[in-house]
Amino acid sequence: MPTVSGTRSTWLTALALFLGLGFALGAAGYDQYFRTPFLETGDSAVNALQIDNAGRLEELYGNYSRWEFNHPGPAFFYVYAAGEAVFHHLLAVCPAPGNAHIFTSMLVQAFFYSLALAVLTTHLRWRAFLPLALLAGAFQFGAISAAIAPSPGPFMSIWPPWVLLMPALCFLAASVSVANGRSRHLVIATLAGGFLFHGHVAQPLFVGTLGGLALVVWRWSERTLSWRDFGRAHRPAFLLSGGLALLFIAPLAIDVATLGTRSNVATILGRFYSNTNDDGGSKTALESSQYFLTFATTSTTQEFLFPQRDPRKPDLPKPASQAPAFLAQHPLSLALWSAIFCLPPLGAWLGRRRLEADERRFFATAYPFLVAAIGVCLLWGLAQAGLMYHFNGIFYYAVYYFGALLALGLVARIFERVATAAVVGALCAMAAVIFTWSFRLPRISPGGNGESVLASVEAALQADQTGKPKLLVLEHRDWPTVAGIAVELQRRGIPYYVNPYWEYMFGRPHDQTLLGPNPEEKVSLWWITAPEAGDQAFEAPGGVPLAIHQEPAPLNPHDGEIAFKSGLNGFRYLVSGLTIGNVEYGSTVLPQLTLLFRPVPADRNVRMVLDAAATASRKDAPVSQPAEVIFNGETVGKVEAGERAELAVTIPRELWNRSPRGKLEIRFPNSSPVRALKRPRYEIWPAWDIWTIHFRYAD
Repeated sequence: MPTVSGTRSTWLTALALFLGLGFALGAAGYDQYFRTPFLETGDSAVNALQIDNAGRLEELYGNYSRWEFNHPGPAFFYVYAAGEAVFHHLLAVCPAPGNAHIFTSMLVQAFFYSLALAVLTTHLRWRAFLPLALLAGAFQFGAISAAIAPSPGPFMSIWPPWVLLMPALCFLAASVSVANGRSRHLVIATLAGGFLFHGHVAQPLFVGTLGGLALVVWRWSERTLSWRDFGRAHRPAFLLSGGLALLFIAPLAIDVATLGTRSNVATILGRFYSNTNDDGGSKTALESSQYFLTFATTSTTQEFLFPQRDPRKPDLPKPASQAPAFLAQHPLSLALWSAIFCLPPLGAWLGRRRLEADERRFFATAYPFLVAAIGVCLLWGLAQAGLMYHFNGIFYYAVYYFGALLALGLVARIFERVATAAVVGALCAMAAVIFTWSFRLPRISPGGNGESVLASVEAALQADQTGKPKLLVLEHRDWPTVAGIAVELQRRGIPYYVNPYWEYMFGRPHDQTLLGPNPEEKVSLWWITAPEAGDQAFEAPGGVPLAIHQEPAPLNPHDGEIAFKSGLNGFRYLVSGLTIGNVEYGSTVLPQLTLLFRPVPADRNVRMVLDAAATASRKDAPVSQPAEVIFNGETVGKVEAGERAELAVTIPRELWNRSPRGKLEIRFPNSSPVRALKRPRYEIWPAWDIWTIHFRYAD
C-alpha cells in the first residue's frame, strides 16, 4: 500500500528537495560561486550582455545560435538578472555578476529537478522512491559531469544547451501528471514548458507535442463533463497557466510587432525553410535513432560519429558513419538502458493486478509518454541542421532519466516493506555526498578569472579620454575575449559598436552601421588583435596573446601587406565593412570597406594590388562587382572583381605622403545593403571576398 499521501503538497516537497540539493551543490561549487570574482568570456560573456539588458527590462531575445539567429525568448536571462540583483548587488554573497549568474543557474536547475521529483512523488508514493531517485540522479548526472570535466555540466553550467536539461525533465513529469488528471500540475507544466520554449528553437516540438498530448488525454479522461463544466472545474489552473503562457509569448509578440520581416521570429522561420532545402545536412531515421542511442553512453563526440556531406561540394559522397562501430563498443550501456526501458513496463503489465487503480493508470500513461518523448527526440534528430553535435541533444538525458525514474518507482514498491526510516535516511545521505562530490567545481586559477583583460580595458580607458563610443574591431577567432571586453564596457555604461556580422551575438543596438558613413570620425577605434612591442597584452582563451590598440598600425609602401586570413594582420587595419568571419579571406555585404593605417613615407608611387573575387551566394545575385578605390578622399582607380584575380591601382607618391594617416576606402556601387538588411539575417550577400591587399612601388 502507498505510504505517502497523494494529496501532500507538491510545492512543500519541492522546497525541501531544493534546499537540500541547493546546499549540496552550493558546497560543491563554493569557490566559483562565492569566493573568486571573474570576468566572463565566450558564450558566458554573450549571455552576460543579454542578462544586463534584462536587468534593465530591455531584452526580447534568447541566447544566440551559431546559425545567426536568437532562440525564442529571454526567460533564463531575466532570472539570471534577478539573481545578480539579489546575490551580488543586494546580499553581496557573490563577488561579481558572473558568479551570481552561475549560482542562479544552478538554483534554477535544482528548482526544476526538485519540482520534477516532487510531482512524481504524488504518483509514486513509496518511501524508497525519492532516495532511490536522488541516488540515480547523482550517479547518472555525476557520470556525465565527469565525462566532460573540467567543463561544468548538469546543474552547474550556465551554457544554454545544459540549462534545458532539468526543465525538460520537469515538463515531462508534469505533463504525465496532467494527463492523469492532476490539474494543479498544469501550472508547473506551463512554467517548465515556457522556459523550454524560450530556451531553444527545437523545444516547441517537444513542448507542443507532449503538452498537447497531455491535454488531450486529460480531457478524454473527463469526457463526461461538458466543456463548460470542465473549464469551471479547473478554472484556477487554466487562469494561472494562461497568464504564464501570455507572459512567455509577450517577447515574441513585441518582436514581430516592432520589426516585422526583420524580426527574430521571421529569421527563425527563414532559417527553418533554408534547412529543409539543404541536402548537405539531411539526416536519416537510422542516423537519428543511432544519435539517440549514443546518449546511453557518456560520449560527447557525436559530430565525429555522424559526418555530413559538405553542401558546398554536393558531388562528393557522404562520409561513412562511425556510429555503428561506436555503439558496438558500448554493449553494456546499451543493454542496461534497454533493460531499464523495456523490462519495468513488462513487469508492470504482468503484475497489474497487484497494483492499485491509480498506480495502473499512472504507469499506463507514463510509458506511452516516454515512448512519445523518444519519438520527439527522433524527429529532432531528423530536423537538425549541420553536424549532429552532442549539445544538440543534451535534453535527451532527461528522457533517459525519466525512464529510470519509472523503473525505480516499481523497485520502490517492491521493497516498500524494508524501506524503514533508517534506510531512507541512509540513502538520502549517500545521495547528498555523491552530489557534492560529483559536481564539485575546480577553483578558478589566478590567470583564468579575466584579471588581465580587466586591466587592459582599464588601461585603454585611461589612455582614451575622448568620451566617444568604442568601435571594437575583431576577427572571428578572438570573439570570446572581445565579448568579455564588451561586457566590461557595457557594465560601465560605455557605448560600443561591432561590425554588423556580430549583430546576432552583441545585439542590434551595437551594429556599427547605425553610426552611418565614416564611423571612425564618431568613435574611438579599439583594434583587438596581436600585441606589438610595449603593449599591455593579455591571454585569450586558447593561449592566443591579444592587446587593445588605439592608434593605426604603420604600413610600408614597398612590400607591405594587409592579409585577411585568420591570425594575420588584416584586422589591425580594418575600420568597417567586413561582414563575415575570416578563415582564408574576408567578405563584405556592405557598400564600403574602410581601412586605416600610418603610411611609411614613400619615395615613389605606390602600386596597390587586391587579391579578390566576387562570388554570388544566390542565382539572382550579380556575377561580378565593380569597385571604386579611394585614398584619403581622392579616387585612385576603379576595378571589377569576378573570378579570383589580382586587381591593381596606383596611389601617387604625393597623395601617399600627404597625411600621417592613410584612409583607404573601397566602395561597391552595386552592392545592395538595404535589400540585404531587409532579408533574414542568416542570408549572406557578399559583394567581394578579399584575401590580401599588397603594396609595392609602382616602378
